[in-house]
Amino acid sequence: MAHEGGVGLILLAAGKASRFGGNKMSASLAGRPLLSWAMEACGESGIARKVLVVREDSALDPPKGWQVVVNTRAEEGQSTSIRAGVDALRKCSRIVIALGDMPFVTAAHLTRLAEGKGTVFTRYPDGRRGCPAAFPPETYGALMSITGDKGAASLDLPGAQAIAPTDGGPGRMLADIDTAADLARLSPAAEESLDPPEAPHGPVAMAAVMPHPRFERE
Repeated sequence: MAHEGGVGLILLAAGKASRFGGNKMSASLAGRPLLSWAMEACGESGIARKVLVVREDSALDPPKGWQVVVNTRAEEGQSTSIRAGVDALRKCSRIVIALGDMPFVTAAHLTRLAEGKGTVFTRYPDGRRGCPAAFPPETYGALMSITGDKGAASLDLPGAQAIAPTDGGPGRMLADIDTAADLARLSPAAEESLDPPEAPHGPVAMAAVMPHPRFERE
């Protein structure tokens, strides 16, 4: 298969959110839907092809420029969302995978992953590797083979690298929201980061961002 579609991005937003109590992606963080924070960073990354993976019962309404992929097997775990996203972007020359519940990931970090070579994970302060991460075409088969509630970090991919964030402070930038307590804990930092705050015009609406030409086609 030819991989001529440039860089693509998958934003995962189909989790059960059982620890949160449901409807996590639409929960308000500093007056904005939680998902809108990650979507904004994705939009500003310059990656032209963006896929949002959602559940069947999702009411999320992304802005123009996003392809929505409905994961009908979301109950089986994160692997099914990864597979759905990779299948939608299988012609891309590189795929970046990000999580919808990580509000402080920066566009610069996503761009760095998109511009990398080979498999590149994000390195966490405790040494773990995880999302966001980027993958070349030769790993797509492995990504499609993941099962259960596992992520791409569960794979043993030859030559995989891990890079630490160089902006935003890794402790905060890599924070994710699993519970309502997490949301409350991170709300002050979110309030401080709004400069100026903008009210969304819909569930996850935000200003359109023009893609960087280097990510449109390679």
